[in-house]
Amino acid sequence: MPLNKLLQKQNIDLVEAARESQVLIATFRAERTDDSVWDELYGKAVAMAEVQEVEPSKRRTARHQRHRGNVPADSISEYWKRALFSPFVDHLVVELEDRLVIANDRFKVQYLIPSLVHELTTAQEDAIFDAFHYDFSGDRESFRREVARWRVRWSLEETKPSDIGATLKDTNKTLYPDIFICLVVFITMPVSTASAERQFSIMRRVKNYMRSTVSTERMSGLAMLHSYRTIDIDIENIIIQFAGKKDRKLDFF
Repeated sequence: MPLNKLLQKQNIDLVEAARESQVLIATFRAERTDDSVWDELYGKAVAMAEVQEVEPSKRRTARHQRHRGNVPADSISEYWKRALFSPFVDHLVVELEDRLVIANDRFKVQYLIPSLVHELTTAQEDAIFDAFHYDFSGDRESFRREVARWRVRWSLEETKPSDIGATLKDTNKTLYPDIFICLVVFITMPVSTASAERQFSIMRRVKNYMRSTVSTERMSGLAMLHSYRTIDIDIENIIIQFAGKKDRKLDFF
């Protein structure tokens, strides 16, 4: 699924993930009410069952059954649509909404992105301040004045960034300190657990029987090198930093 690959990218941000999730939610809801979609899916299931010599059937409907799916249906196809297909699609929609669409107050930072700042309301400003006020140096009024200057600045620009990474690059830390903090925290919020799961997979490859006694610090360094092996490293700079740590018998300079 394209969205699955998108959510597992290391450089994906919440704004893009939420935008694509809304597209997928609308698609799921449309397919849930489209009988042709279910008929095609059920036909494929019946064809697969014929290969395994399995006859399509449904569970017995009991009048007082409470511990399993007891869905009333006139046909086998209608039974599995009501008992399996519709609940599964509803579950997917709810999970996507809870994880990526209906977010907490920190997620409202997306409205500080220049392409969305015109949608920022006073209530959303207060919600952002309440979520980040422990990290801010000023009070609520100071944050509101900073946001007001932020609005004016991007109203004068024709080209406006539409993602969190580009916005962060164009944000002056000195002029907009509170907004800069919001963007830094927001860009580090994970979309999914793919990055953490990827690290566990790396650990199985890196920590083999020949490295059974490796220290935690060295193990973490090897995992980081393996995970971000595509990043170019300035070897000369590393040698300079290593040699400058303390006096050594070998002269590295």
